[in-house]
Amino acid sequence: YDTGRAFVEVEHRHKITQRFWTAPGRTQRLLEVPVTGEMRGGFSVHVTQVRENRMLQRTHHVTVPWSNMKLNVKWERFVSKLRPGQEETWTATITGPDAEKAVAEMVATLYDASLDAFAPHHWQRQFGIYRHDYSSAHSTFANNGRSLNSLLGSWKRTTVSITTYRYRAFPAEITQWHSGLRSYRMRGESVMKRGLGVTALADAEIAEDGAMNLGLSAGMAPKGLAESSTAYFAGEDKQQQLGEPSSATESAPVAIRKNLNETAFFFPHVVSDKAGEVKLSFTMPEALTEWRLMAFVHDAKTRSGYLDGRTVTSLDLMVRPNPPRFLREGDALEFTTRVINTGETARVGSVKLNLQNAETEASANALLGNTSPEQKFAIPAGESRSFSWRLTVPDGAPTLVYQVTASTGDQGDGEENYLPVLSRRILVTESLPLPIRDKGTRKFRFEKLIASGGSDTLQHQSLTVQVASNPAWYAVLALPYLMEYPHECTEQTFNRLYANTLAAHIAKSDPRIRRVFDLWKGTDVLDSPLEKNEELKSLLLLETPWVREAKDESQARRNVGILFDKNRLDSETKRLLEQLARAQNADGGWPWMPGGRSNDYITLYVTTGFARLRHLGVEGVPVVQAVKALGRLDGWIKKRYERIVENKTLDGNHLSSTVALYLYCRSFYLKDRPVGQAHKKAFDYFVGQAKKHWLKVGSRQSQAHVAIALHRLGDRQVPGDVIKSILEHSVTNEELGMFWRDTEHSWWWYRAPIETQAMMIEAFNEITGDKDAVRECQIWLIKQKQTQAWKTTKATADAVYSILLGGDNLLASTRL
Repeated sequence: YDTGRAFVEVEHRHKITQRFWTAPGRTQRLLEVPVTGEMRGGFSVHVTQVRENRMLQRTHHVTVPWSNMKLNVKWERFVSKLRPGQEETWTATITGPDAEKAVAEMVATLYDASLDAFAPHHWQRQFGIYRHDYSSAHSTFANNGRSLNSLLGSWKRTTVSITTYRYRAFPAEITQWHSGLRSYRMRGESVMKRGLGVTALADAEIAEDGAMNLGLSAGMAPKGLAESSTAYFAGEDKQQQLGEPSSATESAPVAIRKNLNETAFFFPHVVSDKAGEVKLSFTMPEALTEWRLMAFVHDAKTRSGYLDGRTVTSLDLMVRPNPPRFLREGDALEFTTRVINTGETARVGSVKLNLQNAETEASANALLGNTSPEQKFAIPAGESRSFSWRLTVPDGAPTLVYQVTASTGDQGDGEENYLPVLSRRILVTESLPLPIRDKGTRKFRFEKLIASGGSDTLQHQSLTVQVASNPAWYAVLALPYLMEYPHECTEQTFNRLYANTLAAHIAKSDPRIRRVFDLWKGTDVLDSPLEKNEELKSLLLLETPWVREAKDESQARRNVGILFDKNRLDSETKRLLEQLARAQNADGGWPWMPGGRSNDYITLYVTTGFARLRHLGVEGVPVVQAVKALGRLDGWIKKRYERIVENKTLDGNHLSSTVALYLYCRSFYLKDRPVGQAHKKAFDYFVGQAKKHWLKVGSRQSQAHVAIALHRLGDRQVPGDVIKSILEHSVTNEELGMFWRDTEHSWWWYRAPIETQAMMIEAFNEITGDKDAVRECQIWLIKQKQTQAWKTTKATADAVYSILLGGDNLLASTRL
């Protein structure tokens, strides 16, 4: 068949780099295309032929790998089986394409491989920055037939129903068998492999104690099973063949495994030496599981490579409990565990479940109905057995510590961990303000408290009466709420730093205040393990926020005193500063969550928070982080201005709540960090926008931002007009003080009522010096306070700031 001439095109990087015709012939032609280094990533060859009014076309992609950018990583020392808690060092070598030793950076992690069942974890084996070309060219033939899709509308279409096809399945009676009180299911194939056929299972008899007597004769059973089947599955015969547990089993020491971390290590920055050798030194956690290693390497030439591996932590005799993540009051459950014998001989011993109160370390076995904590076992070599304990969780059960141990005299293993118990009740807080402004006597009636006696399910948690002649103490008592809030987002990390820094500042402001906190703290130190386990404490705070509430007033003051301990404040402040510095991105911005993209609002919030600390006179506020963030914020406002210029809308209204917050934030730093010349024009433009369009900004909080910023810039007209407008829209009540109704219900941050009230206090205090207005606003703010804090961490931080603006010296003059 004479194909005639063919037209060949070579496409690389979406461009046709070569075109040529092939000579006609009856045999296949060898096409030679020179491959250059520029063709890495691949190229495409298009062959087009036309014969007898038909087009023959073929496209073939040729991959040219980036082999010159690949690093080879090989193990020099790697152990695939380790013991729990073992200290180990693995060594790997890194070489380039020509086997030369390479100095490269490695990021490596070793984690529990079972986590991949929830969400598989993977890294790229190489950088994804190298180009991979695919064809974008295509040819058309002018004689193509017309589409027949237009005829579809005239076709008659009907729907045909068919019966659902059901796949064959094994009957339940041949896929289920019983051993003791436990039920197991296995596939039919597994049953046949064990030699337990349908006939054998049908002939099985259930003993009175619940065990199964297989009733297999020596001829029916496979080799090995006939000799020990009765010993494996029948209670008494099993003990006779494998022996009774010796007395040494009970007294044998058992090492309890407590470090059950799911990550053995994460090394983000490991650099190989000149010989290309890199060492990973670590201590294995004590969990018995399979571990997965992933390591990614790269060098200064963007060459990269990947290495993975798997290892197992195991013992000859192991216990693997299967505890729930948490318990809830009223639960009835079976606490199960497996005892595994990986040795070469049979093991006879006992397994024990012990439950303790996590706070007092007292036994909790009787509380949860664990009347028989110890069970005997006899396990052949290479097999495992399951055991269970029936537990019932009563109301008011404390956080537990479970300890499962197995011992055979010469071998032993144990595991210990916390088991949180959550309340099945919902905490409902009812508060009643008791306003007494001046001298006199007032009577109050607690209607809901009186009516609570008619409920059969209601249970009282606490009754607290707070009296303070100075609102500054409300701010002090709210700081522990910020200090202990468990989330790790940037906003709440900063608020924890904010609270600790303010606490240290308040404690240093006057010796009398320091003595008060020392008096409250007393001589005892909280040494409960619950206080030391941050992960467990976070869970309890989230699920049962009242679990750490004080039983009485003296305990409440003691907790506050401990949180104000100088050593604790110093170490916690240092840790949070480092954590916040790590979360800050290279462009100076902060993300919502560490590792994310920079967010303008969060960056403004954190930078404003640092400025407020400085404004209160707090020492040690980090300047470097704030200056770095100011550079990003100034660049952000410049880009916003450039877009307005590009769209030719300079005369329009471009004042937003975020811009108003920027002007407020920037006004704190104008004296020591003025706006640079590169950003001055954009800054001045938005200052003009604030003067012109402040009434249209839409929220009272943003108007207060604008007023304070302009006041600090020297404007004496507009801030007064803003305050006058704010006062005209306010509502004053003898009991509630001064507030604004248009901020009570909204999802937007700039309409949040607590934050808005705090800004009103700052505006009245700084612009007009109106102490009466400040006092009226503080009355409303204090009445919104719940038992421990305001509604959110952000609202609490703003409220604390506005209350402390009056000066910390008032705290010392207050009778305690």
